[in-house]
Amino acid sequence: MIGAGQTIKVTLTNQIEPELVPWFHTEAWVNNDGVTKELPSTGGLVVDRITYGNLQVGQEYTFRTWLVIDQDGTPLDLGMWQDVTVIPTAPDGTADVHWNITPEFAELYAGETIIIFMDLRLSSAIDTVLATDYDLATLTEWFRLESGLVLDDATLAQTGSEAVGPVLTGLALSGLGSILLLYVRRRRNEATA
Repeated sequence: MIGAGQTIKVTLTNQIEPELVPWFHTEAWVNNDGVTKELPSTGGLVVDRITYGNLQVGQEYTFRTWLVIDQDGTPLDLGMWQDVTVIPTAPDGTADVHWNITPEFAELYAGETIIIFMDLRLSSAIDTVLATDYDLATLTEWFRLESGLVLDDATLAQTGSEAVGPVLTGLALSGLGSILLLYVRRRRNEATA
């Protein structure tokens, strides 16, 4: 029993860990090589590697991803998106998003830089966004589509080139110009003789 005039010293310690804020960052590259950023006009595989942290072990999360292009500082949604579900076994980890880009898509957006927007959501409450990455100026979450169609000799032999018409027109005009020049010189020589 504590008597009058005695002092009791009490030390309190916080046994509750502060809530950790989930985070992620990503990096995209072509054909899963970790280096290449330009996709050929024939299309191919783009891998977006997600590195995440501070997720609750056993909780189901959804990374919602979609493709945009920068249209004068405004993102233009290209209508391609996908969800990737992750149930972490550790608070920090990685996941991959695979984008199979068709030749038709690559041709339609040839020369464009495609940016991957992403957010992290609770799967059980899909409208609850925990973290986002909507930065048009990002340097890691993009890939570029090769501009122009590259044709090999066999394709040119079978289909011809789109440049054949202009080239033939140029040759024809050049030939006509040469004939006209010869005609003018001939007439000049006849006039001076």
